[in-house]
Amino acid sequence: MVHIKLPKVWFGFVICAAFLIVGVIELDEASTLYGWRASFWISISAIVYWLYCVYGMNRAVRDASDGKHPIIPSQSVTFHFIPIFNLYWIFRWTNAIGEFLRDNSQTYLRGEGGCYILVCFVISKEWDPFLGMISFFIFGLYFNRKIKKAIKVVSSKVHQGQLSQDSMGATDQNSQPDSN
Repeated sequence: MVHIKLPKVWFGFVICAAFLIVGVIELDEASTLYGWRASFWISISAIVYWLYCVYGMNRAVRDASDGKHPIIPSQSVTFHFIPIFNLYWIFRWTNAIGEFLRDNSQTYLRGEGGCYILVCFVISKEWDPFLGMISFFIFGLYFNRKIKKAIKVVSSKVHQGQLSQDSMGATDQNSQPDSN
């Protein structure tokens, strides 16, 4: 059985909870300055952890596909920092994972992943940072589960392929005539 490690997206919810707690504490005017600093650093840690999850999901898919996944894990993160291109990029890497899911499970995501990430960004920027932040990690959890199911299918195919090759090799050895 192939063991491929996916990122632990649930930790993002811990970051979101910390952000919410600091936000509630910020309601007290005396702690606003310190709360703002804490909110800023928690937001930065959420962004960094989200990008780690993006890296981890792409690494897992690349490992499961024996390097056939077109997105290099480090590119999946660094291309988010290129202005204007990043709008294309969120659709590109989610569609590449969607194609992997289509090929290895009954799920196919074409464009929905990029749209959801764009909506999460707009929510966090224009409406409520906490809701946007938690939406990112909800999407990540959903994507992670779909990838995990597809990886199980891939590893079972690999395992069945090895079993059939092993059994074919055993029959080939048995079918060869004795040289005695």
